[in-house]
Amino acid sequence: MSVLEPLWRWSVDFDAPRYLLLFALLPVFWFVSRRSLSSLGNWRRRLALGVRLAIASLFIVALAEPNWQALIRRLSVMFVVDASNSVQRSELNSALKYVGAAATQRDVTRGDRAGVVVFGRDAAVEVPPVERRWQVPRIESHCDPQYTNLQSALQLAEASLPTDSGRRVVIVSDGNENVGQAMPQAQRMLASGIGFDCVPISYERHGEIAVDKVVAPGAVRRHTPFTVSIVLDNLSTQTTPGKLKVDRELNGERQTVSEEAVSLGTGKRVFTLPQEVSESGMATYEARFIPDRPADDAHSENNSATAFCHVSGNGHILLIEDASQVGRFDSFVSLLRSHELEVTVRDTRHPFDSLADLQEFDCVILADVARVSGEGDAGLTQFSDEQIHALVQNTEHFGCGVVVLGGPNSYGPGGWANTELEKALPVDCQIKNAKVNPTGALMLVIDTSGSMQGEKIAWSKAAAIAASQMLGDRDFLGVVTFDTEPHWIVPIQRNSLRERTKARIDRIGADGGTDMMPALSQAYKSIQGVDASLKHVVVLTDGQTAKSDFDSLVSSMHQKGITTTGIAVGRDADRVLLGNIAQRGGGKFYQVLSPNAIPRIFMREARRVSLPLIFEDPNGIATQVITPGEPISGIKGALPPVTGFVLTTVKDSSLVDVLVATPRQPQPTSTILATWQYGLGRAVALTTDVGQRWAASWPAWGDFDKLMLQTVRWSMRSRDVSDKFAISTDAHDGVIDVVLNAIDSDDQILGTMGFSGTAVLPDGSSQSFPIEQDAPGRYRGKLATSLPGNYFLAVAGLGRSALLRSAASVPATAEFDRLTSNDGFLADIAEGVPHGGERGQLIRAPHGIDDTPGLLATNVFRPGVPLAKSRSAFWPLLLVLSSVLFAADVFCRRVQLSFEWIAILRQRFLAQRGQSTAIADTARMERLRASKTGATAHFGAADEAKSFDPADFVAAASNIVTPQSTATPPNDAPASAAPDKAESEFTSRLLDVKKRVRDQRKHLD
Repeated sequence: MSVLEPLWRWSVDFDAPRYLLLFALLPVFWFVSRRSLSSLGNWRRRLALGVRLAIASLFIVALAEPNWQALIRRLSVMFVVDASNSVQRSELNSALKYVGAAATQRDVTRGDRAGVVVFGRDAAVEVPPVERRWQVPRIESHCDPQYTNLQSALQLAEASLPTDSGRRVVIVSDGNENVGQAMPQAQRMLASGIGFDCVPISYERHGEIAVDKVVAPGAVRRHTPFTVSIVLDNLSTQTTPGKLKVDRELNGERQTVSEEAVSLGTGKRVFTLPQEVSESGMATYEARFIPDRPADDAHSENNSATAFCHVSGNGHILLIEDASQVGRFDSFVSLLRSHELEVTVRDTRHPFDSLADLQEFDCVILADVARVSGEGDAGLTQFSDEQIHALVQNTEHFGCGVVVLGGPNSYGPGGWANTELEKALPVDCQIKNAKVNPTGALMLVIDTSGSMQGEKIAWSKAAAIAASQMLGDRDFLGVVTFDTEPHWIVPIQRNSLRERTKARIDRIGADGGTDMMPALSQAYKSIQGVDASLKHVVVLTDGQTAKSDFDSLVSSMHQKGITTTGIAVGRDADRVLLGNIAQRGGGKFYQVLSPNAIPRIFMREARRVSLPLIFEDPNGIATQVITPGEPISGIKGALPPVTGFVLTTVKDSSLVDVLVATPRQPQPTSTILATWQYGLGRAVALTTDVGQRWAASWPAWGDFDKLMLQTVRWSMRSRDVSDKFAISTDAHDGVIDVVLNAIDSDDQILGTMGFSGTAVLPDGSSQSFPIEQDAPGRYRGKLATSLPGNYFLAVAGLGRSALLRSAASVPATAEFDRLTSNDGFLADIAEGVPHGGERGQLIRAPHGIDDTPGLLATNVFRPGVPLAKSRSAFWPLLLVLSSVLFAADVFCRRVQLSFEWIAILRQRFLAQRGQSTAIADTARMERLRASKTGATAHFGAADEAKSFDPADFVAAASNIVTPQSTATPPNDAPASAAPDKAESEFTSRLLDVKKRVRDQRKHLD
């Protein structure tokens, strides 16, 4: 298009053109109006008729709803680029290079636009459609590359293309979609006028082996033979030798159950593996193919697959104990094992890895363990947030029981307040009754000098935030930092405003020198005035501070009940000083070489201020049964007294059953044994121990075994449905099919039942899915899979808390199922004809996607797509104009106009012009008279009399204004008075002329 060629082409169209037929009635309207206006004059009648016809015409056109329509010549092109795993990085880089070069083909004079959408499983706009130049050296948007969803990319491209231009989509892909259906979406876009060009990313891989799936029964019994099947798929045309290895993981132990050499021909092949398991739990089978020649396998991501098999038994329990006190619960474990319960004991160094690791257990017992435990930097262990989340998910969604045994390291004193575990328990770890005041106070003194910049200050802030989360609402917290001067970050106060405390700690920076004494002094002074049962100070620094009398200050504070812990970060810290501070202050000293250990230490020290949550009485504390329940069924009489328990608060819920409590008031904080249903599982809170310290007399009590066994068995996952229901899963095409068969032991179909399914996804989140009956005795559910990995499934609705569990593995193999590109699919899209446009093109080059110059031979900004139309209605303007003309019509008919005023104005103009002429003549006569007087004085009076006659002048003047006067001077005037007389007559005549002129002017006015 030349520069002078217009960008817009204007035209007019009508939304209701049928109203234009009303123009046929205009002659009738003219005839009727002409007769009704006959009383007007000719010109007024013609004018009124013309105005009326114009009003009628404008009104008819307005009824037809006219629009200005503009055809816009600019084009917008959206490049849709495949960024899934099936496209290799080198091919993707070549595609981006072509896209950047093709975008420069746009015509800047007409304002062409270009943009980029990238896609995998989802799609994202990498570059919006703009006129300016751009380059895409690499993809910045995040798209899941595990799948190819061209449909979502086309939907996003359609939504992103502006409607004020012609639109074209250029697809740059291998054409292998595995999620969604792009062809119906393309057909809809063609119908809306969007054209397509396709640039195939052509390839052909010469070798590919995929472990298609591993099939194992969902549930088996111990010592029952079963078969595991492995399906291998050779996608190439050549025989590939290699090794097939199968591993089984059960109860935390991993072992290889099969390893054999195989030679795979083209196509699929099934291998079977006989199995028999003697232990109960969730067995995980993983099959992996290892090719002898790596070149025979293009992708290794699809060389493994996983299956799960639940092996049922009498019940499997996981007991977790403190790593620093191993063996404290051996007698309790022996009690459980003696009653045919399987017990696995682990310590806090390695309690469990993930949700999958917990599936083999029916109950998890936390035996007086703290969230952070151990001694020293290297000996500290901690339950991560991910582990706590998995533990709670296992109870809420998979029915596993959780039992928390009391002791000085559990509940609030163990740092479990404000965690997900607290939400799952029937009691809260904090004391919410104002009559009980077991509060502690924690003061953090943190070095923020310049040497703390970077990782040190980041971990210190994270540690301070974690410590604030561990404290209760009624505990006190203060944070003071120091460089050369102290800075109060959080003045010591109740820990009820955690979010505000977190925000203030997040703003801490590091700069300046180091002087610890002023900050430590202010910290002691501040915490000394707090009403708390226990007061503790933690000081952290990584350098040397100015010399001062720290020993006297710390010793004085210790005598007043304030303990101090010192943390030396790095090898440059003053370890001697901090060690003395901890020794004299009654606290602990930590030498930290890795800053990421700081949070565990702060959390460990925060537990100190929770010790007042423990209530002890050496004389014994009576216990009594409050509510009957299964855990205490058959127990007669009162329970033996205890010498201590952890103060908690019963949750305000009708689901909570307080079975045993002490008479101590207030009642909500005196709980000994409480239970409730949490989701699909059950939770038990025992706030005293099981004979280690506070309940030392219980093991000798006759009903102790019954109480413990009934409590544990009540909390365990129900197993009474395996004979009536069978569950199976199958992962394929982005979904997991869940099939539930309801048949009893006599092969009788059970009646209609209602089920619901819950899945825990690989990222730890949970998702519900419906299960509906599709045949007698068979129920089916579908779960969409968005992530590769392990999915743990639970089906509820079987009565009581019973449920069926299963798992499915979604491999990341969808992108590697084909060895060649699908050029035919892209050709079908390119051959589509947009509505009102021309067929698209399949853009190829001799050397494929790497041949950018060859691909540029086809201009993607060429014509061939329908031009955009811009329409704007202007009938309201016609109505406004017709309203104005209507007012003109009324004025023309009601107001009679006269043009006589034009003649009057003309006469006035001429009169004013005549008066001006007379005044000019008078002035000229005066000048002549003055000239005459001068001539008379020079040539004599006689000559003057002969040459000038005043009568002639008066006559001339009279002829100009009025008819000449006939008055003559008297003949009897003396001769000597002739000159004076003549002058007098001249003056009087002149005055008469002026008077007549004045009178005539008045007459004209």
